[in-house]
Amino acid sequence: MTDTAIRMAVVSRIPWIRKQQRDFAAQPRQSDREMVSGECHYLWGKRHRLNVVERSGRHEIKVSGGKIHLFVNPGTSVENKMLVLTEFYRT
Repeated sequence: MTDTAIRMAVVSRIPWIRKQQRDFAAQPRQSDREMVSGECHYLWGKRHRLNVVERSGRHEIKVSGGKIHLFVNPGTSVENKMLVLTEFYRT
């Protein structure tokens, strides 16, 4: 396709694109995460319950039985718990 044909295709679909953007922005969002046991988190497209275990040692995550076990040091902030989970998702 030529550049002009591509531009015309996009321009002709601008109303549809804008409607999709509005619909997407209006969707209900998931609640703010508190990073506490019992909270639902999605992993690999499936919902898992979070189980927060405070213990001394290295932060780590184990997944088993439909649960995400988050092992953190006592007193770890919500932001750091989220960081541990995010790093797990990335790997």
